[in-house]
Amino acid sequence: MYKLYLPAVASILVLSSATPANAILVYSIFQSFDNVVVSTSGALILPPWRGDRAICPQSAYGALSPPSGQLFVCTEKRLPAYRIIGPTAFFGSAGFHADRASGIATNLAANSGLFAIDSDYISGDQIISSMTFYNKALSDFGLTTLSGTIGSWKLLGTGDIINVSVTAAPVPGPLPVPGPLTALGIGVAFKYTRRIRTRIKPLKGASTIKAL
Repeated sequence: MYKLYLPAVASILVLSSATPANAILVYSIFQSFDNVVVSTSGALILPPWRGDRAICPQSAYGALSPPSGQLFVCTEKRLPAYRIIGPTAFFGSAGFHADRASGIATNLAANSGLFAIDSDYISGDQIISSMTFYNKALSDFGLTTLSGTIGSWKLLGTGDIINVSVTAAPVPGPLPVPGPLTALGIGVAFKYTRRIRTRIKPLKGASTIKAL
């Protein structure tokens, strides 16, 4: 009786393991000393492009404007855009233009229901970029480190996710601690050096010229 159910269970397990998880792109907003930084990381599987485009302002490196639902990193001015589903604005009370931006250009235009990305982006590749707002605090945008995720959108056609979150500043990792083999190697090298020194010491000051 139990044998009749095993093939069905096995089929379910195979199907569930073969179903890929949705890709996620995250915009992380954090305070870095006297500046606010927006860091982009993740990847997206893009659906077929339907001809939509989003344009970055000519004089801007990028911008973050939660009330108007705009977050863009401008390293390219005219970007192919894709439809997204989600809120038309996200949590926050003010917006500013960035003073510096680098990496892959993206434009999250939630107010238009569009997400745009660099025309050279290859679907599935890593998306890494950042922009900096000099002499700004999270409070200037109406945000705090406790704000968490302030907006989430789904990419039409693939179901991939785009999140905007306020986070604490990244903490540098600890310096690597020498392992036992490394420490042993240092000890052996020190001991070997002492032996060489002992052998050389008696020759110090001796002439290398033989008397005729």
